[in-house]
Amino acid sequence: MLHINNFIPITSEDIDFMLPMMAFNMVKKNEMVLTSGNICNHLFFITKGCLKKYYINTEGKERVFSFATEMQWVGDMNSLWKKEKTIFDIKALEDTEFITISKNNLEILMDESLKFNRYFRSVSYDLIYKLERRVNQCLSCSAEERYGDFIMDYKNLEQRISQKEIASFLGITPEFLSVLRRKKK
Repeated sequence: MLHINNFIPITSEDIDFMLPMMAFNMVKKNEMVLTSGNICNHLFFITKGCLKKYYINTEGKERVFSFATEMQWVGDMNSLWKKEKTIFDIKALEDTEFITISKNNLEILMDESLKFNRYFRSVSYDLIYKLERRVNQCLSCSAEERYGDFIMDYKNLEQRISQKEIASFLGITPEFLSVLRRKKK
């Protein structure tokens, strides 16, 4: 609940209203949280650990779309809102603890709590900003620039995940990532 408090002040009554609408979960490293071909029925808020959101491209290669670490939300908004099958998989890169909220409970909270509505609107704006930034990076930045942005956007994550995961996120090979890392030092 501390994350919400960063956006809006909440009371113990607010927390009492929200808690029954959320569930606390844990997964071990390499366990799946969401698999492609299913409908995403929940959003996930990471309290400890790291998840990767990825898809398999037309060449059969894994492409990491994003990472979610502590105090971040992840899910497939398109699948959640439209009830369409997701193209994404979400997998734990570390033992991970997270809070889930269903679409139905999210809508109840947004309808009945002005504070949660404001909070989730702020979270949504942040996710839209990050999505636009990611698209811009993919379309107009060099691999070196994307790597620099990764270091800025995902502070300390480089020490927690494999070079292969980072390379997949950047759209380059692990070997080329090694070259970029050497240049950066």
